[in-house]
Amino acid sequence: MSSLRRAIWLATGGIFLACTLVISGFGGINPLATQSSATAADLSQFNAGNIISDDVFFNGSAMSAVVVQDFLNKQVPSCTINNGQPSHAAGAPFGSTTISDVCLKDFYQSTPNMSAQPRLCNAYAGGPSERASDIIAKVGIACNISQKVLLVLLEKEQSLVSDSWPTVRQLNQATGFACYDNGQPCVQDYAGFFYQVWAAASQFQRYGNSPYTWYPVGQVTPVLYQANMPECGSKPVLIQNRATAALYYYTPYTPNAASLAAGYARGDACSAYGNRNFFQNYVDWFGSTQSSTPPLVGGWDILAGTPGGITTSGWLLDPASQTAITSVIFTIDGIRQAVLTADTANSASLAQFPSAGSNHGFTTTFSAGAGTHRICGYPQTQTGALYDWGCTYVTVPTAPLVSGSWATLTGIPGQIGTSGWLLDPASQTAITSVVFTIDGIRQAVLTADTANSASLAQFPSAGSNHGFTTTFSAGAGTHRICGYPQTQTGALYDWGCTYVTVPTAPLVSGSWETLTGIPGQIATSGWLLTPANQSAATTVIFSVDGVLQSPVTANSANTASLTNYPSAGSNHGFTTSISASAGTHRICGYPQTSTGTDYDWGCTYVTVPVTPLIAGAWATLTGSPGQINTSGWLLSPANQSATTTVIFTVDGIRQSPVTANSANTASLTNYPSAGSNHGFTTSISASAGTHRICGYPQTSTGTDYDWGCTYVTVPPAPPTIAGAWATLTGSPGQINTSGWLLSPANQSATTTVIFTVDGIRQSPVTANSANTASLTNYPSAGSNHGFTTSISASAGTHRICGYPQTSTGTDYDWGCTYVTVPVTPLIAGAWATLTGSPGQINTSGWLLSPANQSATTTVIFTVDGIRQSPVTANSANTASLTNYPSAGSNHGFTTSISASAGTHRICGYPQTSTGTDYDWGCTYVTVPVTPLIAGAWATLTGSPGQINTSGWLLSPANQSATTTVIFTVDGIRQSPVTANSANTASLTNYPSAGSNHGFTTSISASAGTHRICGYPQTSTGTDYDWGCTYVTVP
Repeated sequence: MSSLRRAIWLATGGIFLACTLVISGFGGINPLATQSSATAADLSQFNAGNIISDDVFFNGSAMSAVVVQDFLNKQVPSCTINNGQPSHAAGAPFGSTTISDVCLKDFYQSTPNMSAQPRLCNAYAGGPSERASDIIAKVGIACNISQKVLLVLLEKEQSLVSDSWPTVRQLNQATGFACYDNGQPCVQDYAGFFYQVWAAASQFQRYGNSPYTWYPVGQVTPVLYQANMPECGSKPVLIQNRATAALYYYTPYTPNAASLAAGYARGDACSAYGNRNFFQNYVDWFGSTQSSTPPLVGGWDILAGTPGGITTSGWLLDPASQTAITSVIFTIDGIRQAVLTADTANSASLAQFPSAGSNHGFTTTFSAGAGTHRICGYPQTQTGALYDWGCTYVTVPTAPLVSGSWATLTGIPGQIGTSGWLLDPASQTAITSVVFTIDGIRQAVLTADTANSASLAQFPSAGSNHGFTTTFSAGAGTHRICGYPQTQTGALYDWGCTYVTVPTAPLVSGSWETLTGIPGQIATSGWLLTPANQSAATTVIFSVDGVLQSPVTANSANTASLTNYPSAGSNHGFTTSISASAGTHRICGYPQTSTGTDYDWGCTYVTVPVTPLIAGAWATLTGSPGQINTSGWLLSPANQSATTTVIFTVDGIRQSPVTANSANTASLTNYPSAGSNHGFTTSISASAGTHRICGYPQTSTGTDYDWGCTYVTVPPAPPTIAGAWATLTGSPGQINTSGWLLSPANQSATTTVIFTVDGIRQSPVTANSANTASLTNYPSAGSNHGFTTSISASAGTHRICGYPQTSTGTDYDWGCTYVTVPVTPLIAGAWATLTGSPGQINTSGWLLSPANQSATTTVIFTVDGIRQSPVTANSANTASLTNYPSAGSNHGFTTSISASAGTHRICGYPQTSTGTDYDWGCTYVTVPVTPLIAGAWATLTGSPGQINTSGWLLSPANQSATTTVIFTVDGIRQSPVTANSANTASLTNYPSAGSNHGFTTSISASAGTHRICGYPQTSTGTDYDWGCTYVTVP
């Protein structure tokens, strides 16, 4: 035992600080550590600001008692106490202590009940003989501290996990909590293995919610390298989470480089080892100290410097709670900025978390002067722990007096057009202006106040009304244009100069856009205007094969002219048709000037197709029971208003002519003036099977055209009966069956089914109850075509057959099958619950007689062999309905049997109608000792000038009696508080006590942090102890 650990209690401001030393002076080094992992910890990965994550540290379900015991067994397979060496004998002296009689894996002790400590630990139920593994597991659950953390703490402080022959002092000072370094016993309230583990776990929770400011989460704090050598200095550490802060409050030193380089060995004179050993032991035993699921994911997407500020954006979310709102803190040049909530739209998160929604983005601009700045990002967990996105640099440019863009410059006949945007970065809402010169001549001042979103990229808060668009009159030719943005003082900036060419204005402008040939005519369209007189109507003359046609006026809607002549309006289009025979024609276009002079669009060729006698389409063809269905359209191009017909043949048999005079818009594509009443739809009677159908449109002379032939299948007629025999079961005394049934030909009619059992015909069953299965094939039939029935039958196997009935009464055949009806038991039921509470055993269940389900039944219990009064099963309990749906729900029982504290053997005997006992068997139940006081210290808050607290309290032995609690604040005893106000929390464990056992009180207190303790009072006036905690009064 060359490295036995001990712990120091440094009472500094009421905070227990535990540090790791050794009797030999070998500072906290742990050569006895057992490494169960394949690879030792890499101390280069030690992060002083995040030694362990919150969700790993504050995890009370990390290990069960069984798993803890298995771990301890593996660390010390065999204790070496009493192994024949005198120094290892139980009770042998070792310094100022003695050798224990057991090592940790075999340690037992009786443990007390511990009351709940608000915001720290839940109540602990003690026991007469609990193993160390039970204590570690139960304390971890009660205080929500990882059992892995507690095991590492026991090793860090006293080498207890790996020591095969520990001393009594090691066990009594197991976690080093409230223990002196001079050999004196620990403070009595905290001495002993249980109290050490309980106090350390509750203290970790207290530190995790600490009102102290020595190690604040989210801030850089100097942490000492050594306690007794201030000349060793300190390290600035950004404390990133509550767990790391708790470790520093408990052991307020951080390892220096020499300590980390030494592994488990010693470093130099300035080395400390407590938190190094915690990290190293944890990783060696359990792996990473960080959660495998990252508490936060996100992306820092955009970072840009703009005059006067830094703009940044990104996204952030908590994978474990994807709808929760998260936040991020930025520092600029070391100065903490306001917390930024990630709750705006940003779709980037959807790639990894599609169900999380897109409102996890953030965008902000921080004020910053011109120059280069260092910016760091720290996402925050819901507990306030900081993660680290790292740091980078961003340059904020000097704000110019004028910012903008000269975006477009074009020449069009008679003018120069230009546009852009302009603003004053120092006064972004102010209106600015620009002056242009053309060939050295100053133009009118142009105000930048029209819509232009281009400015938003650099100045998102400036709004979009900083644009300008204008045209200047200019003659044909090349011109030099210069731009001079103006400041608010009138000073001119210089955008420089460039050249733009204004083209000569044509007498006529336009476009010949479309040209097509259709039966009997040539169709053409385009647009045309006079640039010098844009509102005037213009004309174009076409010639076909050298024959001049009538002038066409360009005065119809056509927006194409707006591209070059935006102020001319859109009524400069033309569309016309010119009669022409079938064949290829040469067509030329001649726009007309205002003087009547022809311009020349040139000539081209267009082919006019031959006009067919018949046009149309055979569009649809389907088979349905008993018929063929078909549709399409048909017309005579030469006489488009005439009615046409089509004749179909089916398997070579000519059918009646079908007139094409119903609505069908398909003809309008090629014959827009023919109207839409050229459609046909018809049905032709046909037997089930595949048929050859041919279509012959008719000309006005009665001549057949040929649409060709194809095949169509007519399905068979639907069955007379449709349905399904869905379920078939046997239960005591009956056969149960269900399904659905309908007549496809008359789906609203009610149908029936007849069953035979062992050849005996049963009464018809009507299919008129709710069953949605029929909707799959018959969606319009409704869902009331189901049947459910029960048929009386004796125990044994029966042959059952189903015969659906047609409307004529004819039987269909669903076939036959076999079903077994079980023997009816005399008694059915369940012994459902069994618990012990102070002074009594509580039990419940249900019970009935299947042969007489309305009869009342009873059950008799024996406790330690003593027969109790019969309990009648006549209270509400729906569990019986599963097997006996018609029996009703009043076959439950609930009873309490008086019993002393301790473990009792209880047996249950349901009674038959003849009084014969059935046997539910026996089991054991423990009745706890009735405590003198029960309750909970529920809430504790500070508000200006007072401490506010509430909870509940009662005496289990006298539940109607009024009880009191006394609080002390900074050691000063306050007036008793009576627990007689409304609070329903007590009803969970004491339902008959009523709800008037609550207390709520306020205690005057000055601003600052106070230590408050609670002492419930017994009927004799004896104080119980709820423990102490801290509260801050603002």
